[in-house]
Amino acid sequence: MKIPFIAALFAIPLAACGQSASTGQATKSDAMSNIAMSGESKQANGVGTITAIDAATGQITLDHGPVAELKWPAMTMTFAGNAAMAQGLAVGDKVAFSFQWDGQAGRLTSIRKE
Repeated sequence: MKIPFIAALFAIPLAACGQSASTGQATKSDAMSNIAMSGESKQANGVGTITAIDAATGQITLDHGPVAELKWPAMTMTFAGNAAMAQGLAVGDKVAFSFQWDGQAGRLTSIRKE
């Protein structure tokens, strides 16, 4: 009976830190909420694969790798853009991109096929 009590003692501090007791790792949503709360506008770069394009609005959804400037893990997200940026791009294209993050949303500043 002492083992579950001891395990609970270790799990409580980890839970209070917002980390999983089983892995000790922050979740993807934790990483995004920390950035979203910062309220700072930052320029960042990434590489990824296009999973959707809305040619009318210029929105492009990317399955991208980690973004070092924002300390983001790999994830899939939609970025605002413009119709001209989407021209010549297709779902499945591997791209390098730059964007402005305002703490709430990302706006593409450039995107090119790799």
